[in-house]
Amino acid sequence: MVVSECSKDYVDLSWQCPDTDGGSPVVQYIVEKRDVTRAAEAGAMWMVCGTVAPSQLSVRVGKLLQGNSYLFRVSAENRVGTGPPTELQEPVVARLPYGISAPHSNSCELKIVVMSVVSDVNETIRQWD
Repeated sequence: MVVSECSKDYVDLSWQCPDTDGGSPVVQYIVEKRDVTRAAEAGAMWMVCGTVAPSQLSVRVGKLLQGNSYLFRVSAENRVGTGPPTELQEPVVARLPYGISAPHSNSCELKIVVMSVVSDVNETIRQWD
């Protein structure tokens, strides 16, 4: 399993088909997450966050909390039962990629003041504040 994209509130995961289906085709994949940041708290266990069709080998897991660390695992299920999961070895931190912080609504302001009136189309504005 690999993380193909990560942001402040979602992670895109992809995986490969299991080596064997035990003689029964896969009917769905079960995707689970575990909030490692809250692992010390009671009840911080694996939670199902989605299921996908057997033809779909990727998923976007949303509703993550920015700054929290998560582990993910995927299990293949067929009519016999659920197989052993494939799991990320290292936690993923939900955050914007490349260390970019979220923009503030008033973080950038462009102020243009015209200091003279253009009276002729051939005349240019010469001063900006």
